[in-house]
Amino acid sequence: MARKANGPIVSAFKLGFGAGLGLLLANVLFLLVGMALFVPGMLMYAKEKKKAQGDKDTTKVVFAFILMGLGCVIGLGLGAGILFDNIASEF
Repeated sequence: MARKANGPIVSAFKLGFGAGLGLLLANVLFLLVGMALFVPGMLMYAKEKKKAQGDKDTTKVVFAFILMGLGCVIGLGLGAGILFDNIASEF
């Protein structure tokens, strides 16, 4: 028995479903990678913030801000308010 060929409507539906699912998974992946960079930067900054003013390691603070910034850029802007608030309070 011959198999029916898929019509253009079914083909468009499959393409739309695949593209939508791919975009959704890509956004989730970017959020996870961004948070994997942002959270360690935030923890590093919090640890340095607890120290006395003279004991702070400026290199670690700047590296923490760089990690947080990369996490915000890759993570679709999530955590940008926290980053800007910490930068404003530090400098």
